[in-house]
Amino acid sequence: MLIGSKSELDFDVVVAELGLPFVLKPTKESGSLGVQVVRSLRQLEEQVLNNAAYVYRPLIAQQYIDGADIDLS
Repeated sequence: MLIGSKSELDFDVVVAELGLPFVLKPTKESGSLGVQVVRSLRQLEEQVLNNAAYVYRPLIAQQYIDGADIDLS
């Protein structure tokens, strides 16, 4: 799901579409910079929404899939 900026993120809509947990990540970063596995509204508020240092945008939300993280380039 394309979110845009963190101020545009509607937690209830994302959870209805993707469930919990979900992955929130910036589209213009690499190496997991700015990536958050969101497990609750409280966590999202603390680590992203109310965190002035979290300045990444645009953002996408993806379904979380448990398992080993593998990258192939």
